[in-house]
Formats: sequence, structure tokens, C-alpha cells
Amino acid sequence: NEHSQILTSMNLYDYSQDENIEVGVKTEFSSLKNLLRENNIDQQAWEYFNEVIDKSDLLFQRIPEYDNGLLGFGKKYKDSKTTLDKISEHFTKANSETSSLANVSFGYCIRTGEQIPFNPAKPYSDKAYKSWAQYKNQNYKEKYCHKTGKPSEGKTSMANPIL
Repeated sequence: NEHSQILTSMNLYDYSQDENIEVGVKTEFSSLKNLLRENNIDQQAWEYFNEVIDKSDLLFQRIPEYDNGLLGFGKKYKDSKTTLDKISEHFTKANSETSSLANVSFGYCIRTGEQIPFNPAKPYSDKAYKSWAQYKNQNYKEKYCHKTGKPSEGKTSMANPIL
């Protein structure tokens, strides 16, 4: 309405609520706060995403080249030059890490430590899963690494089953 708004990623059906991690933002409009630039959600979003960009690795960059226009006024696009391209290197590294997991045929229940089929999406034995499913806390601290079976000292969870 004219005083507040909500923006969310959630779809309006049960699967979204039960199976996805959703995010939402509620903003409220205030003429005084807008004039004083206090609690300006646009400014906060701008600062947050600039921080994300500053902390990220640059993988690809193309820089446009221009011809100068008549008497230096205006410019006309000529071409773009790639100055950095680490895309294939990045994905080759990611694929090698993923393929090293694909070679593992069995894993361990992150709650009981018993041997089970290796599947990071299903890191529990049937009995342990039933216990976990009562609360479905993705970040509940568990006892073992799904890949190695080594004690994890609470560093594994459904959301992160591998040390």
C-alpha cells in the first residue's frame, strides 16, 4: 500500500514453504526519513551489493573501445577487448572438486556414523532421518562427516554434511 511494501522470493504454495529457503524484505515509507536519508532501504541495498562485489573475485572482464567523434565530441563504439578470462579455469576447478565426490560410493550417517550410500542430499540413515525430519532444522549440528565418517565436532549438518 502507500505506507509499506513486502518483496519476497516465496511462491504461494506449500512446497515453497516446506522445501525452499526463502527471503523477504519489508520496507516502510516515511517522508521524514526519506528526506533525512535515514533507514533508506535503497541505500542499504546499494552498500550491501557493492560490498559483495568488492569481496568477490573477478573472473571475466571486457572493456569497450571507442573511436573519437568529430572534434572530440561524442564517441562511436568500435570493439570490445577481453582483458581477463578465468571462467574456464574456475569451472574446471569446480568440476574437479565435484568429480572427486562422485567417485565415493558409500558415506556415513552424519548423526550415527553408520555406513550408508554416499549422497550429500541424503546424509542420514533411515532411522536418523526420521528423527531429523521431526524438526527439519537444516543447520542442526551433527556428529560425523558424511564423506569420511570422522567425528565432526558439530561442524556438519543437513545443510553442510561434508567437512
